[in-house]
Amino acid sequence: MRHSATRATCVVRVKHSQTRALATVMPELTLDDGTLYFERQGHGPPVLLIQGVGCIGRVWRPQVDELSDAFDCIHYDNRGIGQSTGDVSRLSIEQMADDALCLLDSLGIDRVHVVGHSMGGAIAVQLSLMVPARVRSLTLMCTVHRGKDVLTPTWALLRNGITTNVGTLAMRRRATARMLCSPEFLTEVGTDRAIELLSETFERDVAALPTIASRQIRALCRSDCSARLGELSMPSMVMAARHDPIGRPVLAERLKASLRPREFHLFEDASHALPIERRDRVNRLLRDFLTNSSSS
Repeated sequence: MRHSATRATCVVRVKHSQTRALATVMPELTLDDGTLYFERQGHGPPVLLIQGVGCIGRVWRPQVDELSDAFDCIHYDNRGIGQSTGDVSRLSIEQMADDALCLLDSLGIDRVHVVGHSMGGAIAVQLSLMVPARVRSLTLMCTVHRGKDVLTPTWALLRNGITTNVGTLAMRRRATARMLCSPEFLTEVGTDRAIELLSETFERDVAALPTIASRQIRALCRSDCSARLGELSMPSMVMAARHDPIGRPVLAERLKASLRPREFHLFEDASHALPIERRDRVNRLLRDFLTNSSSS
């Protein structure tokens, strides 16, 4: 059921005109209780990319920059973060999925490929359950089908989770890199370079989460679509990472068993920052899957 608070109209305010010779539109979607900032780049079948906790839509630049030659890539800031506003007093996955649906409605998009990472995966699943006929394909990365599963304590989560919130800024940045990146990636590029890449992609200091993050985490933990995953029949793909302390491999296997995706990929040399760490392989898989799903 649609939330009346998110009835919306689209007001285009172009802030930048060209990126890699492809038009980039950066407008706002006006909601009853705020605005939703989004960007749209490329040509081809539309793809909606939904990100996780504490991240703005531009975290998808490693994917958009590579895929916009063949796809109409759309990403947005969830309400209460980045350039989007709105009531977050009772933030929920359903509310954020409804925002996504309002965006599709305002852009006149009837069918769309949906890609979600972490919390964005939960939003993507909820959107797919709300309007299954409008979701051409579903790609889930480093996510879970029951939000409360991310709270299960593990040594890696406890150790790095605590140290991301205490100590000097340098200590917290290193702890965040260890939380989000695999040992292999940290060895390949070095911890300092990993921190730089994360900061550049997140467009913020990785030492501190935005204030909305705690509300987003609570919203995720209250979500549970596990009983309804069997209803989804669109082509789907799940990507997981061996070292992910949040969307752990065991949780990815449970998601796989419930969703029965067309493709399942477990990256042995990646962690929760999978789209950043292994962007080339992720982008190849996405391109092939989206292309095949567009023609089916």
